[in-house]
Amino acid sequence: MPSDLRDLTIDCLASVLPPDWVGGADRELERLHQVGGTVLLPTDPEWPAALRQVDDPPRALWLRGSVAAVGAPCVAIVGSRRASAYGLDVAGRFGADLAQSGLTVVSGAARGIDAAAHRGALRVGGPTVAVVGSGLGVPYPPEHTGLLSAIVEAGGCVMTELPCDAEPLAHHFPRRNRILAGLCVGVVVVEAGLSSGAMITARLAADGRQREVLAVPGRVDSAGAAGCHRMIREGWATLVTSSSEVIQALGGAPGLLAACRRGPPPTSLRPELTEAVARIQAAESGAGSRLDPDQLCSVTGLKAGLVLAALSFRETWSAGDRQG
Repeated sequence: MPSDLRDLTIDCLASVLPPDWVGGADRELERLHQVGGTVLLPTDPEWPAALRQVDDPPRALWLRGSVAAVGAPCVAIVGSRRASAYGLDVAGRFGADLAQSGLTVVSGAARGIDAAAHRGALRVGGPTVAVVGSGLGVPYPPEHTGLLSAIVEAGGCVMTELPCDAEPLAHHFPRRNRILAGLCVGVVVVEAGLSSGAMITARLAADGRQREVLAVPGRVDSAGAAGCHRMIREGWATLVTSSSEVIQALGGAPGLLAACRRGPPPTSLRPELTEAVARIQAAESGAGSRLDPDQLCSVTGLKAGLVLAALSFRETWSAGDRQG
């Protein structure tokens, strides 16, 4: 990096980092290079337009992947971490259907509904965006490291307002939710308890951002669906039972119907992922057993990020086959 560009980057980072951040801007720039990330400021032309309308906007966004994914109309799918099989199936189908319709699926990469929505979008080759509550260098939950890599490899992005080594502290997630809601023309809630993070996101969308809130009904005796039922009963969420009903409810959002007519953008990375999956399967077939990521990197010569992404894609496709 030229010294003048490096100095400019250092100055930008210093302006958005907490004053007492360990290592300061020099360390943060080094970590950005290590994780393959970048930082966007509100003055950058790539800054998501939807976030310009948000009260208390982030001072900066740390990104891995392509911010172009939020150029299309975005729809959030959120819900319980302790989701039922029904909830996981609905979130996966909605994620796939909305992505296939040309919309960008946004969620928080958490266990349960979030992960199912991301995987549904990935299964059909659509971009998806993960807005996370930790730094790019601290994937959370750890078992979703492969999922986050798959999101990046498929043309989506991982986004946070936190520096690279920020831990996933409890107070980060409610603040993360305002970005998640602000990016989207609507929020679909699939299974949510009465005091859940998904309810916080839905309230932020409805009250502060004037976004459409949609809720999927569940079992009447399920505590995991009580939040959805309250939203519907109180009239601040629209009941939906299919992705087509989601699109119909959001039809007045700028650009949404045009995006649906265009369909999902082509991605040039899927052949690379397909080849990686094939090489991994060949390696495991030769070994006669499953191999861990380090072994696969050694045997196939693939980079760690691509191995993790390919493993996540394989899991996604296998789950889709089981559900189908």
